Parts: sequence; C-alpha cells; structure tokens
Amino acid sequence: MKSRKKDKKLIWFGRAFCIFYALFLMLFSLDVFQQGGNLPAQLGGFLIHSVPSLLLFAILFLTWNSPLRTGFLLLIYGLGFMAFSILSHRQSQSETAYLLTRLLVFLPALLIGVVFIYAVWHKTRVN
Repeated sequence: MKSRKKDKKLIWFGRAFCIFYALFLMLFSLDVFQQGGNLPAQLGGFLIHSVPSLLLFAILFLTWNSPLRTGFLLLIYGLGFMAFSILSHRQSQSETAYLLTRLLVFLPALLIGVVFIYAVWHKTRVN
C-alpha cells in the first residue's frame, strides 16, 4: 500500500515539476514585450518563443494517463533540445555561460523524464 502511494506521489511530483518547468521557460518569452513594436508582432514573437513551453504542456497533457510515455517523450524532448542547442551554438558566447545556460534549459526535462520512468519501473517491480 505504501509503495502505491509513493508511486502516485512521484508521478504527481513529476507532473507538478513539469508544469513549473514549462512556466519557467515561458518567462523567457516575456522579453519580447520589452523590445517595442506593434502588438501583433509582439504577440507573434511571444508565441514563437513559447513553443518549447507549449510543447511541454502538450506532452504532459496528452500523455497524462501514461507516465511511461510521458517519461520517454520528456527524455526525447530534453535530448532534442540538447542537440538543437549544440547545432545552433555560436562561438561568440562564453563557453562556460553557454554550457550553464543550456544545462538550465534541458537538464530539468531529462530529470523529469527519469522521475516518470522510475515511478513506473518501481510500480511494476513492487507489484
């Protein structure tokens, strides 16, 4: 009985962490409104910059009842984000700042994916 509660808590922790992570990423989209310009252009820029957060919300809510799928999709999301950032790296940035920034962005997705996968693995192992 205790293991089922632990598994549910882990899954809910993963869901809550994913929501907070997506909202955290969306905060970076708000800088579009400081650049000036007309409102439609600003809203368009906000939507474009919010695509990673919207993708996280889509992954979470479309796979809400399947934590294993959520975990694997979040791992794919994190690895894809990592590959994209490596391919789009500019040499003008400091290497340390670049690495820390990218880790801050894609490492939480990998950790959340691992939490979901561990919760399902633990649940099947105990039962």
